[in-house]
Amino acid sequence: MLSECIGRRRSLDRQSGVWLYIAPREGWRAFFLEAGKFRILQAGLWSDLSPPAPSSLPLLGLNATADTTNRLAVAGPASLFSQEGQGHQIKVNKASAGDTASLLAFGRAQHASGDWLSILRTGTAHTSSVPGRPK
Repeated sequence: MLSECIGRRRSLDRQSGVWLYIAPREGWRAFFLEAGKFRILQAGLWSDLSPPAPSSLPLLGLNATADTTNRLAVAGPASLFSQEGQGHQIKVNKASAGDTASLLAFGRAQHASGDWLSILRTGTAHTSSVPGRPK
């Protein structure tokens, strides 16, 4: 059996009754057990595959599809933001005073128009001041 593998160092081997030798193709990704790293085949050579830095991700979808409007999209039964210290804040910054910054919560029922019903809406709409708070 060993003699069959000689000269096939650059192939992916699978044994299911008989040996099957597959030449990897450009762009394939694989996990190399000995190195403990993901690698990608580029220009005929396997090179380490590193994930992009989180600050350079233009879109991120977690069990959901992100798009140019919703660059971070999360779908699941809950999302957790944990406190580390004295408190926890979720911040929504406005680009300018005339913009709106809001948190919306939607219900499952749909309005007659077909749109989702807004159950909760809080935030600032076209103002930079908070009522009852000094400017």
